[in-house]
Amino acid sequence: MERQTVLEAAVSIIIVVGFIGVLAVLTTAYSTDGGVGPTGGYALVASLVGFIIVMSGAGLTLTRMDTEDVTSEDDVNGSEEGSSDPSA
Repeated sequence: MERQTVLEAAVSIIIVVGFIGVLAVLTTAYSTDGGVGPTGGYALVASLVGFIIVMSGAGLTLTRMDTEDVTSEDDVNGSEEGSSDPSA
């Protein structure tokens, strides 16, 4: 597997495991009589929103890193894209 693919998988797994941990802590902290009260519900929704934001940010960061790598490789390899030279 490519380095970028392994990095994306590792980051995703770490974030998901962290989210599951947060859910476990929140359900333990806010459980009452076999259920979760209103405050716990708000905390769970907030953790879900946080998870979405963190996962989106990680995806955006990894995509930008990948784009920068491709751009720098093109610069090093002397990419002919966009060249006006018809012989290229």
